[in-house]
Amino acid sequence: MSEPQTPVETPAAGPVAYRRRITLLAAGLVVLLAVGAVLWPRDRSPGLQGRVVVLDPAANTQRTRRVFAPLADFLAETSDHPMRLVACRTLAEFSGALAEGADFVVCPDGTALALGSESFVPLVAGRRPAPVNLRPRGVLLRRRTAPKSLEPWQTHPGRTILGDSLSLVATAAWREGRTDRDDTLWVTCAWGPDPYDHGPAIHAARLGAYDYVLARQWDVRRFLDEGLLAPETWEVEVVSVPVPDLVILANRDMALATRLDCRNGLVELGRSDMQDSRAAARLNAGLHLLRLSGFNVLLEPDFDLVRGRFPGNWPPRTD
Repeated sequence: MSEPQTPVETPAAGPVAYRRRITLLAAGLVVLLAVGAVLWPRDRSPGLQGRVVVLDPAANTQRTRRVFAPLADFLAETSDHPMRLVACRTLAEFSGALAEGADFVVCPDGTALALGSESFVPLVAGRRPAPVNLRPRGVLLRRRTAPKSLEPWQTHPGRTILGDSLSLVATAAWREGRTDRDDTLWVTCAWGPDPYDHGPAIHAARLGAYDYVLARQWDVRRFLDEGLLAPETWEVEVVSVPVPDLVILANRDMALATRLDCRNGLVELGRSDMQDSRAAARLNAGLHLLRLSGFNVLLEPDFDLVRGRFPGNWPPRTD
């Protein structure tokens, strides 16, 4: 009689087959998700309206084509949402465009102060090439033969011109500490047409039309360096703290992750070789038309300090 044989244990085929099926199902799911992402892309910020509103009173078509349009494309790429550029020449057009909705706003800092922190939050401020890559101050340029005056817009309004009517580098000396709105002072002074370049106002003064100019520090420095302003003829005095100048704001309702992506992308522009997209290259190539080399972070508490120091939308301009 033969002895019973001890059964030999062999690996079960069931669990192996089950794990193989799970692996194949997972791989198939990944493929389906990838195909779905291509065919039906999901909006990271479904509330976005797809509008970049820019205020450019000079209506500079070259800037629109080579800076603002690439900027809209760059923000579209970074936010993963199509963007349409809305370029405005007047404050009336600008206000109307904002009333229709905006995801991003590009404007001078003085104008941005009036937009309201409940609607928009700051992202970045413009950065100029070194060595003038710090925030600019407003300066008073005075012809040395003209009487000294700390407030020529009051004492000699007919001989005073502001670089523009919208930026703090041109209007901070007027705005700081004011709670009134003396429109008579405003209409008696002249102002330049371009908040991003005070060259026209400075040229008007150097050619004899004005004795006093309130302008951007770096624009005045450019005229001095190029020999267009003789130091023996002109005196320069700083009249404001450093201010943000050109700013880009985002709609407060935008998803925080999207805002951070856009801020980081703008700050890295021109500083990193990682950005090799066509939109980034086009924007980086055109920034010199605004005399910028990129952007710096502009935090909300920082901009709130500026807002607390200077009243928004003063002096008033509607055209």
